[in-house]
Amino acid sequence: MREMWFAAGNGSRGDEFEVRRVAFKPDVSLNVNVHEALQTEPLAKGTYQSVHALCEGRATLVPLSEFDEDDCEDLYFFNFPGVRQRLRVLYDALPHQNAVLLFGASKDVCHTLQENYPQVLFQSVETPLLLHFASCSPRALLRRRLFVNLTAGAMSLAACKGGRIELYNAYALHHAQDALYYTLHVAKVWGFDPATDEAFVSGERALAEGMAKSVAAYLPNVFVVRPEEEFSQTTLPGKGALPYDFLNLLLRAF
Repeated sequence: MREMWFAAGNGSRGDEFEVRRVAFKPDVSLNVNVHEALQTEPLAKGTYQSVHALCEGRATLVPLSEFDEDDCEDLYFFNFPGVRQRLRVLYDALPHQNAVLLFGASKDVCHTLQENYPQVLFQSVETPLLLHFASCSPRALLRRRLFVNLTAGAMSLAACKGGRIELYNAYALHHAQDALYYTLHVAKVWGFDPATDEAFVSGERALAEGMAKSVAAYLPNVFVVRPEEEFSQTTLPGKGALPYDFLNLLLRAF
């Protein structure tokens, strides 16, 4: 079941966020669901200084040296062929990585959100994850770290060393073994050393734990990320239930 999350706070402390989950109706479009949520969810009717919209969807990294804003659509649709009339191509800058993340969002949804919040800033769900993953692989750390984040039907994967993202990709998951296959393929291509390098699996709890058990036979240094331990400094309700990308956006200063 797809869902939409709202969080409102004063921006100073994570435990001061008020969080709401809204389930989507499967028989109507994404834009209709968003429009109805904005009309019925009390948090959506508040007055805010800043508004962030975290968008799901395919994303691709582009080196900053090769980035030209005028080429965003051509670059994005070269990697992800699709209907240009339906998607708006946006980008997040990752300055410490010397890279830009291109991502797509429904034009209709963007329009609906901008009508309600003229100050809205659109961001990819991958951005807070990538920034966090890179920070978890500091320059002084000699071993490599592979980060896998799992949601129902999708996964993202980042390979990091010395504070740098060396490889990033995202995949749709159609079969039970897809996540294991993609992880091992990336590990092989990247030259992952099972004896010294480490893998971290985050995302939906049952998926992350199952994935860690499966991959341990091939990559023994694998760890499940537990939000209630990682974010122990906050009492934000339902930490284990909140999407990991959403938690990183709310609780980390990037």
